[in-house]
Amino acid sequence: MVAFTLFSDCLRPCAMRFLNATRCTSKVRCASLQIRAAATAIGSNGTRNSGRRWGAAKQRKPVQLAAQPASHQTESKKSHSSSKSEVLRKGKLSTPSQAPRPNCLDAAAEAIGGIAKVVIKSGKARLFRDGNPMVYPGAIDRVVGRPPPAPGASVLLQAGNGETFAWGIFNPDSLFRVRVLQSVADAERFPEQALNVPRLLEARIRAAGALRKSIGLPSDHTTVYRLINSEGDRLSGLAVDVLGDTLVVASSSLFIEMNKHLVVRLLSEVTGLADVVWRPHSVNLGLEGWRKPSADGTADAAEDTAASESRAQQLLEGNSESEAVTPGIPDSVAESVEMLENGMRLLASPYGQKTGFYVDQRDSRQLIRQLAAGRTVLDLCTYTGGFAISAALGGAKSVVGVDTSKPALDLARRNAELNGVEDRCIFLNEDIMQVMKDQFAKGLRFDIVILDPPKLAPTRNSLTAATRRYRSLNSMAVRLVSPEGGLLMTCSCSAAMTQSNTFIPTTMGAAAAAGRTLTLLRNASASLDHPANPAYLESIYLTNLLYRVT
Repeated sequence: MVAFTLFSDCLRPCAMRFLNATRCTSKVRCASLQIRAAATAIGSNGTRNSGRRWGAAKQRKPVQLAAQPASHQTESKKSHSSSKSEVLRKGKLSTPSQAPRPNCLDAAAEAIGGIAKVVIKSGKARLFRDGNPMVYPGAIDRVVGRPPPAPGASVLLQAGNGETFAWGIFNPDSLFRVRVLQSVADAERFPEQALNVPRLLEARIRAAGALRKSIGLPSDHTTVYRLINSEGDRLSGLAVDVLGDTLVVASSSLFIEMNKHLVVRLLSEVTGLADVVWRPHSVNLGLEGWRKPSADGTADAAEDTAASESRAQQLLEGNSESEAVTPGIPDSVAESVEMLENGMRLLASPYGQKTGFYVDQRDSRQLIRQLAAGRTVLDLCTYTGGFAISAALGGAKSVVGVDTSKPALDLARRNAELNGVEDRCIFLNEDIMQVMKDQFAKGLRFDIVILDPPKLAPTRNSLTAATRRYRSLNSMAVRLVSPEGGLLMTCSCSAAMTQSNTFIPTTMGAAAAAGRTLTLLRNASASLDHPANPAYLESIYLTNLLYRVT
């Protein structure tokens, strides 16, 4: 008890000092509040604040407001009310929206009397500002124009705030509702092309020719190459291959078909070649509302270049992989033309699969030529023998090429003779899966196996079935590779497979199922003359993988 009393006596002075300090603080706070209230009262009466103890306020001149009519006062209240609504959620004030300034495309449209406008939905304009050339219907908010724009008409592309950022070609019947041709920045650099289709086509085709020349095409040893690669050359729906002295045009858009004669003339001017084979892709064009004119002038929906898709479907179903050559050969161009690829003499048919030759694999064929010396080679889906003959020219001991297209194999045998390697090349007109099973049953193995099937996944919807087929083909192919470090070159030309990034896992799974191990040596795409638009990666379709198999 005595100890507690002593402890309390010690604490009492400290407690008193704490209470006194608290009272002082409260008084200061109270005084501060009273001062602030007084200052507010003085300010509200318009009296100058002359207090110096807490800092003098800046002098402000009174604002003289002119008398306003009652109607104007009402509008002012409405304006003030609307300005309050422009406060953003995070507390930042936004400036009132202003109409965008007209740019060079607006001026070009006005100069020709105005054209329709396609307004892009909020949040989607960035995709097309950044260079994606394909406007899907789901990205469009509305089309402004009376009457509505006709198929093939030029239109302005606008953001939701009314700012024009590009122009393109409109087609209400197409999945690609607008094919974007030129941005406003590009139109500022090249104003003569703004809303001028002929000028733009001429500039783009000449630019494509200049690009090929800059990478050495054509040359004394290579006269087969891709001159125009659709979106990669900013000419959506147009692919052009040069096969020696012949141009083969693959058209897949209504816009290109409408300008066919101009395109042909410009291609001839740029290349100096007179022979042009025009091959409209009727399946794709049919989706754009186009029908091929027949001899009597009526619409004919015949599918000129759809044979590759039917061939892929046959492979998916496990049937024959043959692909019919397009009938109806014009008298002006021979059934086969001769060309050079890295010094290799080749014959190709401008009326065969695709444009008659798979130009995109040029670099990979050259690689096989470098690797083939002293090795045995199996070339599956050889077509006209490009890989097979490259291997033979590289010094391969023996080459077996397999395909079910008899016309293609006829050209392959002639190509072998042209290059003097027919004694080391055998071509089999059989189903590749059956050949692989037969070779495996006989105990035959190859130092290099090349598997380059047609497009097995034409669309994303077919990717699941195509993956199973790719796995089956690769599992069988890998079994035929020599266990002493043989090589497998396997390919997919399906954009759906390439864009899904599942081709490598698919081939790895195929090898695991066969009890083999893969080491990736090379992951390549198309050759250098196949440029791509980085804003439209869907145009990158080819994957070429080189594996070491153990």
